Amino acid sequence: MSFSDVALPWRDAGWIGTIPLPARAKNPPPVGWTGRNAGFADDSQVRQWAECAEYAEGNIGLHLGWPVDVDGTEYETLGIDVDDYEDNGKLKQGGQQLTALESQLGPLPPTWVSTARARHDDGSDRGDWVSGIRLFLVPRGLAFRGQADKDIEVICKNHRFAVVWPSNNPKTQTQYRLYSPEQWAKQGQPANGDEIPNVATIPKLPAAWIDHLTQGRMRDSQRPIDTDSSLGELEQWALDQFQDSETLCVEMARQLEASKADIATEATSHDKVRDAHWQFVRLAVEGHTGWLTAINEATEYWIQDVVAREKRGYDELRREIFRSLTGALRKAKAENGSHRYGKTPCTCPKSAQIQGNSMDTVVQCMADVEPTTVEWLWRPWIPLGKLTILEGDPGVAKSTMTTDWAAVVSRGNHWPVTTVAGVPQRPDRAEPAGVVLVGIEDDAEDTIVPRLIAADADLSRVFTMAQPTDDQGNPVPFVIPEDIDRLRRAIEQTNARLVIIDPITAFLSTKQVKSGDDASTRQALMPLANMARETRCAIVLIRHLNKSAGMDAKHRGSGSMAFTGLSRSVIIAAKLKEPDSNGATHAIARTKGNLSRDPDALGYVLKDAPGNPDIATMQWAGSLDIDADHLAGADSAKDKDGRKSAPIREQAEDALRLLLANGPMNAGDAIESACEKIGCSERTVRKAAKEIGVLNDRVYIDGKVSHWTWELPPAVIPLRKQSEVDADED
Repeated sequence: MSFSDVALPWRDAGWIGTIPLPARAKNPPPVGWTGRNAGFADDSQVRQWAECAEYAEGNIGLHLGWPVDVDGTEYETLGIDVDDYEDNGKLKQGGQQLTALESQLGPLPPTWVSTARARHDDGSDRGDWVSGIRLFLVPRGLAFRGQADKDIEVICKNHRFAVVWPSNNPKTQTQYRLYSPEQWAKQGQPANGDEIPNVATIPKLPAAWIDHLTQGRMRDSQRPIDTDSSLGELEQWALDQFQDSETLCVEMARQLEASKADIATEATSHDKVRDAHWQFVRLAVEGHTGWLTAINEATEYWIQDVVAREKRGYDELRREIFRSLTGALRKAKAENGSHRYGKTPCTCPKSAQIQGNSMDTVVQCMADVEPTTVEWLWRPWIPLGKLTILEGDPGVAKSTMTTDWAAVVSRGNHWPVTTVAGVPQRPDRAEPAGVVLVGIEDDAEDTIVPRLIAADADLSRVFTMAQPTDDQGNPVPFVIPEDIDRLRRAIEQTNARLVIIDPITAFLSTKQVKSGDDASTRQALMPLANMARETRCAIVLIRHLNKSAGMDAKHRGSGSMAFTGLSRSVIIAAKLKEPDSNGATHAIARTKGNLSRDPDALGYVLKDAPGNPDIATMQWAGSLDIDADHLAGADSAKDKDGRKSAPIREQAEDALRLLLANGPMNAGDAIESACEKIGCSERTVRKAAKEIGVLNDRVYIDGKVSHWTWELPPAVIPLRKQSEVDADED
């Protein structure tokens, strides 16, 4: 069978990337017909190849990436090549890697698979139903990375080509076969040559996979571009390669002002900010300083300009420029590689004028501030754009709880019903959004992902921070405040509305933060709080309780009080001494919250996940009549050491004794007066009343309850022996 005969069934079905290969070999392909700049052969070229003796009995390959029209939209072909076998003593584990990727990105849809490893040439089973090239359609013009994982390659226009039916594999000595989705699922017999599918009908690669393999849908370019580095690796490369990223030199400042002028004069200025990013990176390669400052200022200037012109949202615009910025760095990295470009500093002076201008305005007039309302992720527990702390002892399921929160956000589900001042609030519904997990003390594969699955989270919207490595391959830890810009990029890339940092104390810079020191802790956390405000993302910090049992709740969090000071909401989780009547075994209460009225404590119980008793799930159990001090152990401590944990309640008790000394009093008036006198909450007064045994009674007017009264309990006169009474009388 000549090459043209072999190629014909493929070309008739729209697979026009056919190229000849030597007999029983995978290489070499014809020169000039593979790679980014290669074209695709027409019928005339195929006939010329067929006449070459070299290809008379040759194998056939497909150079993927030609345009495929599907209902007026252009796609191109792509293959995901999974290797799961031993090769010259080296074990390839593409199957495990594929499972992990599908857990992260969602399952690949069933599709056509090309492989020589599933069956022998006589049709008997070889047993490998994992290895093979899975074929998909993808949007045209994107820059796909060459590898999805160590043993999973991505075959695309710019990388490799696919060997297909009826070629022979020189290693296995078996023929390549093509399997339909149904045949592959059933481990059945392969398709015949007349069953090759029309290329326009094969499945499309899911969006999450496309985003992952293109670093956020980065466009392809004739310029060399790095597609394999993670965001963290890309950032670390730039910081290592270039000079001072913050202090603007005169040349960088001049380019910044020119870029702002270009942006201001164009109604549609996306190309101007894209060009500005590239110019700043180019200057950084030359050794000029302040490249990151210039990028940030130009980007913010462009966003403000577009918002004013087009009324578009910040989040949409930040995602739009994200690809521009990372694209500029990827191009620079591909061109410069590991060369030490940018390490020779520029000789131009720093821009004193611009530095001076940045210090001119030292005040802000409140008349210029437009008032807004607080936005909530979960009212009134977790505000958007703020720091929130979730704290508790080990064993109270803090990680299970945050997993439940991640599921609510990723799915756009309803939050649990919250009660405020005795009134159940209408449950909020989260807008489906991304979630970023930072740190998380448990392993992703056997703990985090199973928990997320048990909580019914949308895994395609839950992400962890990629961990870069140093020159020796050692992981580089995430550090606050140094890596806050990395976290900002993660939020923007994933459209996140919730970030969970677990535990926060593990990620504070040991160079900057002194244990227990308020000033250094506050200085480290301020950039994180500012970033939360700028991205309008809720950032939840997990921390443990200290060992000071008996102290009130606001003093039980470990570390500095700066954590509590900078957080707008502090939530404590604890186990109840005994189950509540609603079945709750644990509860959360708000220790601090100055953005809304205090909610009632909320009970919860832990249940085994269906089919997996090793994984716990959350079940909320309604409001409880307890507070944060109770959960922190302050109430139990008072019985042991003179009530050191409840000084406010003591004052409330004394106030009530004075108010009620002359007899019954309207309960509402008594509560209001006590609250005003000592500056406490209604809840504290009610608990004080219960503590001293205040009696309450209904007052009826015209047969209806008019109000309630409070009065002190009657004094108890102890009984004495008659002899003692007689002695007193004498």
